[in-house]
Amino acid sequence: MRKSLKLTCLFFLTLFSFSSNASLLSNPGFESGLTYWESSGGAAIRSNDDPSAYEGQNYLYGFDTPLFSVWQDVDLINKGFLPSEIDSGNFIVELGGWQSGWHSQQDSGQIHVRFFDTTMSQIGTTALPSFYSNNTWEEQSGLTNLLAGTRFIRYEFIGTRVGSGSNNDAYLDAAYLNVAAIPVPAAVWLFGSGLVGLIGIRGKLPPNGGSVHSAC
Repeated sequence: MRKSLKLTCLFFLTLFSFSSNASLLSNPGFESGLTYWESSGGAAIRSNDDPSAYEGQNYLYGFDTPLFSVWQDVDLINKGFLPSEIDSGNFIVELGGWQSGWHSQQDSGQIHVRFFDTTMSQIGTTALPSFYSNNTWEEQSGLTNLLAGTRFIRYEFIGTRVGSGSNNDAYLDAAYLNVAAIPVPAAVWLFGSGLVGLIGIRGKLPPNGGSVHSAC
């Protein structure tokens, strides 16, 4: 019971620390197409009312492909973080986005984060569970510690078609990636207990209306 209470308090404390931070991603809602994103395997932009975008007009999907991915590299130094801050062990990463799909299809999407050093050698990775949703937007969100030595973070979304069909209906909108400091006592408790990769819930109403669920 006490551990559960500590976890709940830490979770909301960390969310508050992110509340004033804008996403480090550029064009996170794909309103400018795939600008700032690298892509492979037929990644495309959909503007449709079935479902409507979670926010804005556009969202990501896969056109006539069983597998697609998009990714964006974030340079932490260019974003204003100091090497001493990054390597302090007192920063946490929030990753997530809003996912949906086509009616009864089970095409699934998965959000990954990869950590790279100054030479762009990968030093770590984490991912949220693979997920699908039928015509409702659901938020997938997670927290993990920022690895010492990280200078670049890659946010990646991979869509996989399941079963028959042509398009890959793993949809993504309003992607986000944030980095923030947490209070030292909370950081010690979090990392000491091994509670990384915590899946979170955020109660955010859909700008465009319709059905939305937050998932954990």
